[in-house]
Amino acid sequence: LNGLDDIGLTLMDHEAIATFEAKHRASQPWLFRDA
Repeated sequence: LNGLDDIGLTLMDHEAIATFEAKHRASQPWLFRDA
């Protein structure tokens, strides 16, 4: 695991996670209310 902990491994995939979150928010906007 190259000396990375769970958070470090997750941060390596930050671009894929951000892309997923944007698509998810666009496809189901009712789940995300602006406070």
